[in-house]
Amino acid sequence: MTRKRRTSGMARDSIMDHGFHSHSYHKHFEDYVERVQIDSRGTKKIIRTYIGNYYRNNLTKRLSLGIKAGYLALYLLTVVLFLKAGTAPVMSNTKWYVVLPEFLNLLVLLWLLKTMIYYATAGKALTVGEYRYTSRSLLHTTLAAAISFGATLMGILVSAHAVPGGRNMKDIRICAAEILICGICMLAVYVTEKRIKYQQQSEAVEVHEDDSYM
Repeated sequence: MTRKRRTSGMARDSIMDHGFHSHSYHKHFEDYVERVQIDSRGTKKIIRTYIGNYYRNNLTKRLSLGIKAGYLALYLLTVVLFLKAGTAPVMSNTKWYVVLPEFLNLLVLLWLLKTMIYYATAGKALTVGEYRYTSRSLLHTTLAAAISFGATLMGILVSAHAVPGGRNMKDIRICAAEILICGICMLAVYVTEKRIKYQQQSEAVEVHEDDSYM
């Protein structure tokens, strides 16, 4: 969808670009304009105004809160089961082809924690940056988590055949079941978020000739 934004008759191309910032800075403040305001004491203050489209989903407030609570519950369940399976004293957890994907699981879950916090505290109307850090990031990280948990599960199943005499087979099966549930939880979050529709809406914003477009 093409984003359109009214800026009091002023095209974005005509907004002056006064600053030189890093790529990450421009990405973080995408679709913002900024200007320097100087008070009576000569102190400079940067005033930023968002002029881009807002992203809004079609959920009611009650349903939105329920989904956020559900996501957090599934995330916490995943963390608990992963830690239980990953620290279990079984031979599977000594195999490199199990330890490696488990390490990837840990990294993804740590990154997902940041996304979950952003998502849980986000408002109804999201800027392009907020949308990127919440819904889009949630889709990417939960899919990555589901895939990495799948790789971990495969490693555990392979290691089960390498256990001499079927030793600790019951514990290995429990670990495999816990990792499977972790993958299902992440996949459930991914599928649910994928089905939520976001619409872009624009609002008229007054900008100034000396605004610097991000």
